[in-house]
Amino acid sequence: MLGWMLMQATCLALAAGVAAAESVRKVDAGPLTAADFRGEVPADARGDANTKTQLQFTYRYEYQVVGGRTTVTMASVMVDAYVLQEESWNRLPGNTSLLDHEQGHADIAWIQCLKARLAIREKMQRRRGWSVTATSLDEAVAALDAELSEIMEAFQHEGQEADAAYDRDTQHGLGPRQGEWRRVHAATIEELEAKLAARR
Repeated sequence: MLGWMLMQATCLALAAGVAAAESVRKVDAGPLTAADFRGEVPADARGDANTKTQLQFTYRYEYQVVGGRTTVTMASVMVDAYVLQEESWNRLPGNTSLLDHEQGHADIAWIQCLKARLAIREKMQRRRGWSVTATSLDEAVAALDAELSEIMEAFQHEGQEADAAYDRDTQHGLGPRQGEWRRVHAATIEELEAKLAARR
């Protein structure tokens, strides 16, 4: 087959399964509110709240078949961060200090989202085309998907470590370093968003 065909695929990272559309919302849609915590507090819960986030990536690719070989080329990748509202819970939804601490976890997800967007953009620009060639379309797409999934898994792991460090260092929002961490989050987001805007 000569000529290029455009296809699209969607994958999820940072959480198992796909939540219903009405129970998720983008992290960058606004600050967390009490309405974002729809889950029930687990009987064995140790803390006062938990914010569950998810990174979702959607990519589009082109493919061409020449001489029995299929080449798949990444056309675009979009990464977004979501709050899983049905899996997020809060014993004290009216506590503004606790809400600010939980916003920190949402901001960590947004930071990882921005980092992933930057890394993927740099990869596509540096290589002047992100392609995989295989004996079939399915095999080529699977290989391309595996490369992208590996990148996303690295950001997943980094986000998990950042969440743990944030809770540990701030004593789950009760310690004196809570304000410092939130300032770092804000500065990091500002820096990453500026980098993305500058490279469009």
